[in-house]
Amino acid sequence: MPIEVTSRLLGATHLHSVSVEGSSSTDVPHAIRFARRLARSLGGAVLDAQTGEVWPQSSARKVERPDPQKRVDMVELRWYCRPRPEAPDAIRVLLNAAARHLPEALPRRFGEYEPLQGKYADVGVAGLDAAWRAADGTFFIKGTLPVVDGSLDAPRGRDDPVLSTWHMSLDLLAEPLFDPRWREAVRRFFIDLADELRAFHATAEVTRGHLWTGSSARVDLEHTEWPIVPVRGWGAEWLGLSPTPTWWSWFGDPYRDLVAPHFSAGQVSETVRGLLQEWTTTPANREQLAPIVDGQIPADLMSTFAPNPARIVQPLPLAGARRIPDELGRVSYIRDQVRHAARTTAAR
Repeated sequence: MPIEVTSRLLGATHLHSVSVEGSSSTDVPHAIRFARRLARSLGGAVLDAQTGEVWPQSSARKVERPDPQKRVDMVELRWYCRPRPEAPDAIRVLLNAAARHLPEALPRRFGEYEPLQGKYADVGVAGLDAAWRAADGTFFIKGTLPVVDGSLDAPRGRDDPVLSTWHMSLDLLAEPLFDPRWREAVRRFFIDLADELRAFHATAEVTRGHLWTGSSARVDLEHTEWPIVPVRGWGAEWLGLSPTPTWWSWFGDPYRDLVAPHFSAGQVSETVRGLLQEWTTTPANREQLAPIVDGQIPADLMSTFAPNPARIVQPLPLAGARRIPDELGRVSYIRDQVRHAARTTAAR
């Protein structure tokens, strides 16, 4: 089944419907002209429900591409999930959320290594899903600006009891998110994925000093501020919440109840399955956030920095938090696997 893109207009807040009684061929052109004049006056667009034609053809969603060799800030979205057998289908959740809120996150290319060989336009949903399921490690995707690229842990191994988490990420240019229309589209997408994936935690982290090559962002040891990923190894052990603040922090079960008492009323917003903390309105890096966030997240839930002489190891190595919820530990996960297997056997 194709994924229908419903978020064609950036920042749309109202929908007007124009219909012609009886759909007379002589009256339809008048209705179309009226709809276009209305759209032009409101800065909107027209979708002809009969033909699927969108007017105007030019898109207001285009983002200016940075100059090659320019240093740029990035926003990395990450969703952390338990690898339970009943976990939602990540690819279809991603595609549906992108179609609803952020079409730029729809993968143009995909694969397990560069250059990415797969083309979504050629294989569609089924082909993309099959490629992800056949992957052995990390599955990479390429989006449309402001979405640069992203990755998903492959589903192989998600039932392996040595794993305690798997995650998905998307990298975006930070500059467009200072526009409230882009920011709201990304926010809705971020929350939708966190809720639908039944994540236990999700973050939006701003990092600085990425080198723009003309089509992607590269990192180096000298100038780039690397993102902090609180997992050890491939889709492996969960180390706790990040030791540095992130622009957005979404908390699902079991973290939701652990952090909620520490936030003041009005600081957070509830979503379907979690709690979203937005520390600032516009994108902010960890240095800007430090004085704002200081002391508001329980320290024992946060991972800590491990020794890193000369800071030559990147991403920065971490040590586990003093308190990690039982639900996210390996013993709990193995127990859940055994119970799931027993229920499946009993149902046969």
